[in-house]
Amino acid sequence: MKFDREMSIENISNVKCQINLQSELIIRQRKLSDTEHDSLISIKDLFLAKINQIENLVLKNESLKKFFVFVPNKSHIVFKYNKCCEFDNLFGKLIIFNHMPEKNFIKKFISILNNGDYQIDYDSDDFRENFKCVILVSLLQLKKNKSIIDLSEVHSNEIKHIEMENRGYLPKIRDGDFEVVRDLINPELTKSFSLSLRFIPRIPKNILTIFTNLSELSILEGKIEKIPRGSFAEKNHLTSLTLNNCTLHSIELDAFINLKYLEKLNLNSNNLKRLNKKFFTGLEHLKEFSANQNKICTIDEDTFDSVQHLVKLELNNNNIDEIKLDKLANLEYLDLRDNNY
Repeated sequence: MKFDREMSIENISNVKCQINLQSELIIRQRKLSDTEHDSLISIKDLFLAKINQIENLVLKNESLKKFFVFVPNKSHIVFKYNKCCEFDNLFGKLIIFNHMPEKNFIKKFISILNNGDYQIDYDSDDFRENFKCVILVSLLQLKKNKSIIDLSEVHSNEIKHIEMENRGYLPKIRDGDFEVVRDLINPELTKSFSLSLRFIPRIPKNILTIFTNLSELSILEGKIEKIPRGSFAEKNHLTSLTLNNCTLHSIELDAFINLKYLEKLNLNSNNLKRLNKKFFTGLEHLKEFSANQNKICTIDEDTFDSVQHLVKLELNNNNIDEIKLDKLANLEYLDLRDNNY
């Protein structure tokens, strides 16, 4: 703990020095109007007051970890090795972390501040780092207008919707890779998660144990050929599940057994051939089901007996010859276009 505190205090001292030098440099090199000068001093004082406040807390609490990164305006660089950005304000931004960021991460972070987005590094085999940067982009978009960006209060950092997309090679996803979000946000506050990742081989393990209050999960353009039993073993609150264009051809019995709150299930553009009588086991609250553009040719007689709350059913562009829907008393919308009858 003592070592961490010493690192934190040294970091605080260095950042204070950078801020003061940045202020002096701008005043010396530019002829400032009274308004610009007052704005400059105001931002500098704001940064130093925040740093002093946290420094006092760190000195009192050995377990408290706070680390600062000062990102100057690119027109006025304090040290030649400093990365910098083009900001609206004359001075720069102060970033606060709850851990000491790695140098490579700082480079990516500065790039995100400059460009406003992050391009997945297809040459990297580190999905974890790519995912962390995607989360950071979403977080910074919520805080982009602030001079002080405090990322250290992770428990209150909220991203309601996470979206990750790529069209090229995807580094292998390892179990636990999604844990990295805990460094930046509170995953319990996330409600919707969309992954459009070519070649993703399965529904990521533990995703529902990390994002415990997730209500919507979408995986698009994956390569999830099978959903095994127990894929949703964790307690969850999913109300919507989408697996589109994932080459899915097999769903084991009781694969959806723990999705008791699910209301929407979308399996469009896959390779399913059969809906067996236990296909919907555990989905007693399902209201909408869509499996358009599959290869469905067989639907067992009792398949829909367990989803009597279904109001919308879409099965167009399949190979269906016969279907019995007499148990679906609440059905309001039915689409069976482009089948075999």
